[in-house]
Amino acid sequence: MRIASQLIYMREILPPMLKSLPMARICKEGRTKPVEDINTNQTYDPLSASMFLNSRIWGFALLRSWVYLMFLGVGASILTLSDASASHILYISSSLALIITLLLSATMPQALERTLMKRSWRTFAAFLTAAGTLCAAAAAGVEGLLAQALAICAGLTTGIGSGFITLCYGEVYSHKPPAEVGIEIPMAALIAGVTFTVVSLFPPAEGMLIASVLPLVSGFIMNIQPHVWSASLDSGANQAVFKLTKSRVIIRIGVCACGVGIADSLSRQTFIAVSGISAHNLFHPALLISSVVLAIVLISFMLMRRDQAIKDLYKLVTFLIAASIVFLPVFTENSTAREGALLAIAGYNTFNIFIWILLADISYNFKLPAVIVFGIGWGMLTIGATFGEIIGGTICDAIAMTPQNVSLIVGIAVLLVFGVCTFVFKDEDLLNLNEMAPLVDSAGSAIDKMLSEEEHASKETVQAPGRFYECCMQLARSKGLTPRETEILLLFAKGRTNTRIQEELYISKGTVATHLQHIYRKADVHSKQELLDLIESMRNT
Repeated sequence: MRIASQLIYMREILPPMLKSLPMARICKEGRTKPVEDINTNQTYDPLSASMFLNSRIWGFALLRSWVYLMFLGVGASILTLSDASASHILYISSSLALIITLLLSATMPQALERTLMKRSWRTFAAFLTAAGTLCAAAAAGVEGLLAQALAICAGLTTGIGSGFITLCYGEVYSHKPPAEVGIEIPMAALIAGVTFTVVSLFPPAEGMLIASVLPLVSGFIMNIQPHVWSASLDSGANQAVFKLTKSRVIIRIGVCACGVGIADSLSRQTFIAVSGISAHNLFHPALLISSVVLAIVLISFMLMRRDQAIKDLYKLVTFLIAASIVFLPVFTENSTAREGALLAIAGYNTFNIFIWILLADISYNFKLPAVIVFGIGWGMLTIGATFGEIIGGTICDAIAMTPQNVSLIVGIAVLLVFGVCTFVFKDEDLLNLNEMAPLVDSAGSAIDKMLSEEEHASKETVQAPGRFYECCMQLARSKGLTPRETEILLLFAKGRTNTRIQEELYISKGTVATHLQHIYRKADVHSKQELLDLIESMRNT
């Protein structure tokens, strides 16, 4: 069924390519239906009810609600009222524990995947997070060293527990096509914004009690996801892919996320210092409004998803973040502080949603372990957000918030956003990822079906196979392909998947993808269909 969903996804994002391909549907019995029995106009319907309301959305939404309540709302507020230093200690210790958990997990994906596959460990992570939340609530009732000790305990437990839950939801969404993830994540953010607003209306004690229950419910929903935790592990090949070709991509995404996180946090701290707005007014009702607006914008964008959708979404997100930072100084007066708060939170919300969609997209398309992808990507984003909070607070305390200094800080933040999005991780990188992964992994079955039929028909002409080989060799010579690239070209044109080529040539899956990228560049093509058309054109030369 996963092959079928991938083919359907391929048909959605690469319509020019798949129009000429017979779309094979895989039956439950494992047999392929004849091509003539399949309605090739049938595509995946993203408007089904389950796309907007299912258990995954609610589970992930409750996790995000807990983060908002714990560090932006009730939890942060009651600790600040009792002991400001305890609130700061809780945030820093929880962030550090989360960062270490995520990055350390990425260095040992096989061991962590085996751990996450055990229901007992997933349940323990949920209870650990809930216990840390209650510990934070206890810290609010005392002062001094005891409050700080409880805050450290709460920070460590919530950081470790929420880190494992984050990796678990990364595993859940790594099994879903990006067309679904691009809708479900904004919906979850919308539900999280509503939940945050509603729970914040309760008295602090009740609010913290509700917040402690959210990880338990989220963990329960996470545990009942079908076809996720029963899957067999195959991390060896995936880890080889990561080491050989995709490690640089994931790390660049992480560095980009870190840079944007620093810029966003720095600008938000500056806005708080200049406007004098309270934490309560900063997030209420800005978080709710921004969640609603972003859900409408991003879901509408994903419903109109076409080729290069992720690339276009990346441009949109970069623009929204830069705009939210640039216009913040305009809304620092008391009369416009709420509009400024909306801008500040919109930038924070936008990038969080996009990074999650992007990481799920990469993990799904390249079959990379979610532990690696989300461990590095979300870990680096957390580093950026934490570091931005620290240096932002330090700078605001150290210098006078004059218009000139505010403009300087905002300018640095904007340059940082455009710098990492232009030189570290570019939109062309997303285009390359989108083209290479589904072409190599998902389209192989359909193309193999097509070419097998062509080979069957060509048996009537003895010279046909030889002519096909000659065309490929002619293309290889004219484009200056290496012997290994020529060998891969022959197999690729015959419809072999990257896994099949890997097995036949005894090379890694990542090496196959790298050679294919070189072939595309030398042949000056951008899709597999263009490559096949180029080979076909050799018949007439």
